[in-house]
Amino acid sequence: MISAKLDPTILPKQTGGLKAERTFHRVTFTPSSAKPGETLYVSVPNLSEGIVLVPNSLALRFDLGLQPSTADERYAVNNLGRNVISKLKIKFAGETAIDLSRPDLYYTYKDLFLKKEDRAARIDQGIGGVILRKVRSPIKTQPTDTAPATAVAEAKGIKAAYGTKYTIPFDFEPLTQHGVFYPRVLHSEMQFEITLADASNIIQGCTTALTGDQTYSMTNLELQYETIQSDVLAYSADRGYASGKAFLYEHVNLYKTFAFLDKTDELITQSINIPRRSLTGLLLLFVKPHGLGLRDSEAFVNPNITQVGINVNGMPNKVFSQGIRAGDIYNEVVRRFGNEVTPGDFYQKKYALWVDLRATNDNTIHGGGLKLVNTQDGVVLEIKRTKDSAADAAAKINCYIFVVADAQMSIEQNQLKSIAY
Repeated sequence: MISAKLDPTILPKQTGGLKAERTFHRVTFTPSSAKPGETLYVSVPNLSEGIVLVPNSLALRFDLGLQPSTADERYAVNNLGRNVISKLKIKFAGETAIDLSRPDLYYTYKDLFLKKEDRAARIDQGIGGVILRKVRSPIKTQPTDTAPATAVAEAKGIKAAYGTKYTIPFDFEPLTQHGVFYPRVLHSEMQFEITLADASNIIQGCTTALTGDQTYSMTNLELQYETIQSDVLAYSADRGYASGKAFLYEHVNLYKTFAFLDKTDELITQSINIPRRSLTGLLLLFVKPHGLGLRDSEAFVNPNITQVGINVNGMPNKVFSQGIRAGDIYNEVVRRFGNEVTPGDFYQKKYALWVDLRATNDNTIHGGGLKLVNTQDGVVLEIKRTKDSAADAAAKINCYIFVVADAQMSIEQNQLKSIAY
């Protein structure tokens, strides 16, 4: 047998590449500006015949505006593109595919596990260190005198290219993981409803009250996307939509939010009973309340959990026969999100509790989660933790329970047939 490296007949690339016209679009969005609390309705562009939407290209672009202040400095939190949204709803043919409160928490946490080079490349999404975010601030907030000169110079170079422009990515799986999208032949449109977050969730550095025009604004709104004009791709997509296509995606729901006292609460019991055909898992994120201008959007608290008992449909000791222990929690998160966050960083400030209810840890498998239909008890978590004796007696930790499930949006005869999860 000849090694592939030595085989003289090997081809380094595939031949017969598609010849087609590629176009990157930026279209003025209506309305062209927005403020906190407003809801924007973003429809996937219909496009023309034979023109298809390139995966992972749809985004809403805007200029961030902050009101100047002589009393403090103001700049955006990390990963602004995620954190500027407080509620996300995705509809197709009038049916709801996603209805998620606090998507900022869920998607910001997922983005922590992007590869280092992928995070560094998401400048337009607002991912970057404090120096970069201060330099990019629309009110010319400056880094401290101790900031490394090379880092400041790099940040100024990035600002010269990007300015105050940021993007909100619309990375819904039907538009990212199923090849090109051909909306022209579908009988209904896909629409995103995004509710903009309160200013206290996206502005750092301020110490004075944020009221009225002193909050933030989004101006010069543009819908950006990339297309390919190809009868071959359009015909293939059209045939698939007509004969039947299943768009597989991740359905996320904020099931519950509750608070507990850091100093006293040692046992937390939570019941999750929500019908799902394939419940992949439960993600619990822990966040401490923040003061004005002090929010760290990527800080997730470690509440010192020592053991988690899992009861499913009234049966104790499921998944882990003796409960999840403190040392197991990182490994469980890695099963779902990857290992780009180190154990040290995880237990210090990137913490989460992931209860994996799948048969395997293969993220490419769809439908292998727990079937939770017509049950009386659902999933009950018994969380034991070590209380923080040094904490203030009134110090709280907020817990957000996200239910993650496999979902499917089925298209037949170029129209929606069903949405199931």
